[in-house]
Amino acid sequence: FREAFALGRDNGHPYAPILFVGHSMSVSRERGTLADVIHRLPDPVQDDVSQVQISPYVVAINAAIWAEAERHDTASLLVQYFGPGIERLEGRIDWLAAGVELAAALRHLRDTQRAQVLMEMLAPYEALHGVCTITVLYGGPVARALGLLAELCGDLESAEHWLEMAVEAAGRLGARSMAVRAQCELGRIIAARGRTAPARELLDAAEASAHALGLEGVARQASASRGAL
Repeated sequence: FREAFALGRDNGHPYAPILFVGHSMSVSRERGTLADVIHRLPDPVQDDVSQVQISPYVVAINAAIWAEAERHDTASLLVQYFGPGIERLEGRIDWLAAGVELAAALRHLRDTQRAQVLMEMLAPYEALHGVCTITVLYGGPVARALGLLAELCGDLESAEHWLEMAVEAAGRLGARSMAVRAQCELGRIIAARGRTAPARELLDAAEASAHALGLEGVARQASASRGAL
């Protein structure tokens, strides 16, 4: 990412700085060190909200990041951009990538009303993946987003089904960090459905793989879920 930034800067590319911020955020989310870099984002509560209303994807990923950082006031403000029926999302460029990120935000905000709407929008695309083409940021399988939304809405059976799909889809793609993340989430769902032994096996494997990949945030989540068994 630093090499790409240097190349873009030397060539005078106008988007080089903001793309580097996006790439840095992606790595920080995977590592579980988001607090180290969140100060680089414009804060819509303190700043002009139009700074992040470049596209639905930019709004959605900002909402997800602020929600993950437990700044729910900021995340909620950004989610309002999409409208009560999320009408400003579908049909736009990179809308699936935006939907995947919006799902993450809604999960942290416990917004079940919008979650139900978003599930209906994403369900026909369960076999696809969310990728923002401009920044080349990978948001993961649509099935993972559906699984997290189903969990939020209390449908654990559907959540398990979709997260199983997500683990397989990320594995086929070679997206190891996303596969581990989905595996951790699947273990949590299986535990919630009362199957302790397979849940512990999944969470043990997820924690070991997360440590190997440097995903300390995911490793902590796996450990916490296992400790709750």
